[in-house]
Amino acid sequence: MKHINSSDVIIASLTQYGRNVANLRISGLSDLGQVIEHIKKAIHGIIGMTSLRLRNGSQGWVEELHLMFGTSPADSRRPQQLSLF
Repeated sequence: MKHINSSDVIIASLTQYGRNVANLRISGLSDLGQVIEHIKKAIHGIIGMTSLRLRNGSQGWVEELHLMFGTSPADSRRPQQLSLF
């Protein structure tokens, strides 16, 4: 991952199943973890595999990541009621 300064402007584009689900302009953050936490809060309700494209306009780099949102090991252990109707 490329370096991020708190003064950088990061443009985040999130796509899922080929559809653009979010475009965010982020600044004031200094590492990838903070950027992902900011995105998670902004896109509540999106579940599944997504592609995240980060563009740092201040430094001129682009990075693409594939992330799974809304799933956790605890969710998979929880019993679910299934219905045919």
